[in-house]
Amino acid sequence: MITTIGSVRDVVAAYNRNPALFKDKVAKLLVFIGEASNPSFQEYNVKLDLQAYVGLMRSGLPIYWVPCFDGGIWKNAGHASFWNAKHEDLFRKASPELIQFFIYALQKENSDPLAFLSSAVDPQRHAQLFAGTRNLWCMAIFGVLSGREVTFDGTKYRSVPSTNRKAQEAALNNDLFGFSEVDISISDDGIVCYGKSRDSKKVMRFEVRNKAKYAEGMTALAAELLSELGRRR
Repeated sequence: MITTIGSVRDVVAAYNRNPALFKDKVAKLLVFIGEASNPSFQEYNVKLDLQAYVGLMRSGLPIYWVPCFDGGIWKNAGHASFWNAKHEDLFRKASPELIQFFIYALQKENSDPLAFLSSAVDPQRHAQLFAGTRNLWCMAIFGVLSGREVTFDGTKYRSVPSTNRKAQEAALNNDLFGFSEVDISISDDGIVCYGKSRDSKKVMRFEVRNKAKYAEGMTALAAELLSELGRRR
């Protein structure tokens, strides 16, 4: 499986170099790129290399397409991964070292990074970090790529390790989000049209399966992954 975030130039270059080898070796292409429904809006990752995006969507490869937006910028009508989360909800159970990492990055600290990670968290900077919000697209989905299952415990969604190979295969589909097959064709300027045609290809398109709980659920999944990062067992 290959996952792309940003331009798909390198993936399409590899495919163009040896299409037969690429098709033999790649089982899934999970690509975070594009706009699901608004033909007047060109998403940022598409702009990075329009030709590569068009080439990818015309390739017939096993694409799992995750549009960044659906309905225009900062919109999600049900076929995009975009959501917004409070830092407080994301980092509530994160380790002090991880808190320091994000303070260092987001507050543009310029001291020695390793020393900063191991120093005590300053309460004022902690409060500043926790007061922020974050636009997100990918993180909660990353867990299922490593074989974790998305479950609902009756109060919140959770990301839990799975030892069942069949469950791992099905992890990309759960009752919070998943993928369904669609026929698409794409113009030279990157506009996606749905429906069967002479030039259409089948792709698996991302879908939100619980709109009411989507942002809350994705935030909970991301927070759980962050809570385990850097913890010594």
